[in-house]
Amino acid sequence: MAQESKTSSELLKEGWHLGLRRLALPVRMLMKLSKATLAILVLCFFLLSLALPVVTAISESAFVAASWLADTVSPGKNVASRGEAKLDAKEAEFAAERAARKEAVAAVDEAGARAAKAESQALDLSGKLEAAEAKAEGKVFYRREWRAAKEV
Repeated sequence: MAQESKTSSELLKEGWHLGLRRLALPVRMLMKLSKATLAILVLCFFLLSLALPVVTAISESAFVAASWLADTVSPGKNVASRGEAKLDAKEAEFAAERAARKEAVAAVDEAGARAAKAESQALDLSGKLEAAEAKAEGKVFYRREWRAAKEV
């Protein structure tokens, strides 16, 4: 007996019916449960859906487990690895900022030291200039001031 080939629309229709039958099986099993059992089952799922976010927020191990599960289900970076990446970026930014601040403080300190040295040299040179000018005019340093040599 020769088997007739089925068209693609017939194959698609059979596939839909098979998929719907597989999907309908758990629903039929649920419908056979008593109303009290069904209500308890729904209540358990509801309480679980309320408790899971609270537990993951409070417990780090629960968060890691939930994060692993989410990472397993959906590819890509999970919440924990995104948080770690952001934390690493912020730490690198802060480290660079601290290094720049240290360099700026060192530069300011060095500039202050050079300014103090220059000021001291300027005072020393101005004192020498004053002494040279006084000697040129015939003055001597007496009792903390320059006086004419004839006065002394």
